[in-house]
Amino acid sequence: MTQRDESFAIMLLMSQIDPGKNELVLPLSFSEWHGLHRSLREQGLGMADLFDMDMSGLMMRLKMSEQEAYRLCVLLGRVLPLSVSLERFAMNGIRPVTWNQREYPRRLKERLGDKAPPLLYVAGRSELFQQEAVGIVGAARKEVDGDLVRKLTRMLVEKGYTILSDGAPGAGRLAEQEALKAGGRVIEVAAGGMNRRIGQRDMLAMLELNQGVALSLTHPDAPYTASHARLHNRCLYGLATAVFVFGAKRGRSMSCEGAMQALQRGWIDHVYLQDLPGCPDGGEVLLKGATPLGRLDREIFENMHGSWRETMARQTSLFDR
Repeated sequence: MTQRDESFAIMLLMSQIDPGKNELVLPLSFSEWHGLHRSLREQGLGMADLFDMDMSGLMMRLKMSEQEAYRLCVLLGRVLPLSVSLERFAMNGIRPVTWNQREYPRRLKERLGDKAPPLLYVAGRSELFQQEAVGIVGAARKEVDGDLVRKLTRMLVEKGYTILSDGAPGAGRLAEQEALKAGGRVIEVAAGGMNRRIGQRDMLAMLELNQGVALSLTHPDAPYTASHARLHNRCLYGLATAVFVFGAKRGRSMSCEGAMQALQRGWIDHVYLQDLPGCPDGGEVLLKGATPLGRLDREIFENMHGSWRETMARQTSLFDR
């Protein structure tokens, strides 16, 4: 990668240099970037061609306002501070993956379209993004049905699925631990603090054993926020074959909201909701198409697995056209 290629242009336009957002101008939003991408493509141009345009060129060629052109010029001028940030991330094993690169998860483009993030931060085995993965999210550790999560995880690993987790210290983290014990693979979509997370013992072990990959859409030093969680939910559901939501408490987690949005927008077909005693009713999620999860035995799991295979076969046929 050079400092004037397509990937570097995407990084300049999309990256936060300061996780506290104390910058002269803010990076582009996902929708802004996709709009710019379309405008360039209509003229037979790529992101790297922006390096050869000044403000007047941007205004004339891309019909931008003076304010929009100024913003792009400022973002594209952050070469030195971005290069320093990338070197620092690389020391911790974190690398950027952009929309145009082979490493980028194909499923996110296919399912999310112009809602897909143009830039990801990745540590570990990016080839896992191309494998079938099942998400396990929700419920704080003290509230989760640990036996059920472990049983489900073992069944998934036996079938060859990668475990997809939100990285929160609840059902997802428990599933990660069980998957690694069983020799399985893990994708963790963290909603904040990626730099800190990959230094923790369990994540270090996962990466050192080459059994997983960590993924963030936000600056690796950015803290967890509700808005970050919403973005990461979108990515998690975009990567998943199916998602199991445990003890979803609206108002205390983003689990219900993420499931409802994914079902509404058709990002996923299979969501299973398991409420714990005393949890608010997940009726809204069920109305959007989720399936209630009660007991789990081998026969029930095999039926689920069969329905996922049918959906994957239909999608493969559709995408291959």
